[in-house]
Amino acid sequence: RQYGKIFDYDVIVNYDKDFSKNKLKDYDDFVNNNEEIKDKMSIRTENLIADTVDIPDQNVILMAVDDNEKFSNYVHLNNNGEMTIPDDGVIVNKKLLDSL
Repeated sequence: RQYGKIFDYDVIVNYDKDFSKNKLKDYDDFVNNNEEIKDKMSIRTENLIADTVDIPDQNVILMAVDDNEKFSNYVHLNNNGEMTIPDDGVIVNKKLLDSL
């Protein structure tokens, strides 16, 4: 592999922003009471399009997390050494950065 292991989880569950509060509660109850689920983390994702300069526009997935430390248990960001998300910042990959 070119980059080594980046993602360290078994499943991602996405639900629509219009997901009812009752359905969300049912889902949370299921996850919290399932002994096979060892850990979980909520993140917010948005699909975006980056308006780039010299190349075609790029599809981007924005991930917003509440707990940077816990996020590092699931997603391993590496650029010649482990990277951490600054509390007041973002991490953008080099390809996207170079294209802006």
